[in-house]
Amino acid sequence: MFRATPTGRQIDLFSHVEQFLSPRQLEKLNDPNAWHNVFVDQVTKRIPEGRFAELFDDGTGRPNASIRVLVGMLIIKEGFGWSDERLFEAMHFDLLVRRALGLENLTDALPAESTYYLFKQRLYRHQVETGINLLNEVFQALTRDQAKRLGVVGERLRMDSTLLDSNLATCTRLQLIIGCLQVFYKSLDEAQKALLSEADRARLDRLCAKRPSQHIYGLQETRKAAWLEELGQLLLRLHQTYSAQSSPRYELIERLLLEQYQIETVGEAPRAVLKAAKEIRADSLQSPHDEDAAYRKKKDQTVRGYSANLTETCEEALNLILDVQVEPATAPDNAYLQDAVHNSEAVVGRPAQEISADGAYYSPANET
Repeated sequence: MFRATPTGRQIDLFSHVEQFLSPRQLEKLNDPNAWHNVFVDQVTKRIPEGRFAELFDDGTGRPNASIRVLVGMLIIKEGFGWSDERLFEAMHFDLLVRRALGLENLTDALPAESTYYLFKQRLYRHQVETGINLLNEVFQALTRDQAKRLGVVGERLRMDSTLLDSNLATCTRLQLIIGCLQVFYKSLDEAQKALLSEADRARLDRLCAKRPSQHIYGLQETRKAAWLEELGQLLLRLHQTYSAQSSPRYELIERLLLEQYQIETVGEAPRAVLKAAKEIRADSLQSPHDEDAAYRKKKDQTVRGYSANLTETCEEALNLILDVQVEPATAPDNAYLQDAVHNSEAVVGRPAQEISADGAYYSPANET
């Protein structure tokens, strides 16, 4: 059952941070324009915890850490580009990060690592099941509140996009195929594996015994070509033997087979023929561990990942980021503009009068 964090925190007489600092340190710690004080005032204290109530019920139990702190942790981690390990280190020993999260006392309890990861899992599962991104809704709510309180008009907008690499290892076609076969085969139970021939089971067991890079290390080009052909036939047999009801990873090998091979009929039997590299689409599968990532080369930048589009106000004083969109790297910039404008107008509550963007955002519909 959900329970909100109390709005007021009691200062501990013996562990409050300020009693251990010199006057100069106190001045810096309490500077209202310092990032940690702006963050705790504009973000942490204003996070609408009630929006996360649906993640907790009588079955899952109430959260055993402050939702405001957990969400603040996620924002700070991404803002600084930290690893999880660096985040927890800062929470334990960095007074500015603790202040930014509203932790005033040295003895204030921190969320355990397991609580942090469980919260992230619940957010992800909720988005998969409902299609609702709770963090995006909170971002919009916070920005809407900031625009209202700080007098941001939002009649002038500007936007730009950037390419982001996914956190995946670059792999060759052969590594990709081996990796997908490993993921699919490991998803089958013993009864399902028994549907395969003894030779195919033995081949898949050998493939699963080592990482894809270890399999191809030292292979000559002629042997790699032979493997690509052999594994194509294995993919085809798996595709014919199983269905989407057999495994949640069936669509993975189906997509891989259709993207990397051409199915041809030789006599009465179908055969998988490897496509030429130039025939592979940029939005083809890049990794079995990130099926949404896509390939794109833009000027001097090559990524296997995503395109992110940011829209912000363009005024003389304070500017706020109003909308963030993330799509596979193949997404064109002009596909972002209309949704970005509509989402931004919903946040500030008034129509945009001027939009600044480069030529990549042009289309006749966007101009209209």
